[in-house]
Amino acid sequence: MGQALAARGPSTVHSGYATARLRWQTPPSTPAAQDLAFVPFALLGAIGGLALYQRLNNAQFHVATSALLLVSGAGLLACTF
Repeated sequence: MGQALAARGPSTVHSGYATARLRWQTPPSTPAAQDLAFVPFALLGAIGGLALYQRLNNAQFHVATSALLLVSGAGLLACTF
């Protein structure tokens, strides 16, 4: 069995372990209504993002995306230190 796992590659072995860890950490029963509470907010974000995207040309979109990536990266670095 170990040879079969090694033949498929290391990513297959690790992804199964990560999935098992994530399932182990989730509560045994999560009501579907609790998950559905986030759908309106996700739809609002998607609609707002699409409306903003349609107003930008390629150069403006590139600048906006780069700025958001820089801000999020700076936030992650601030949390690390």
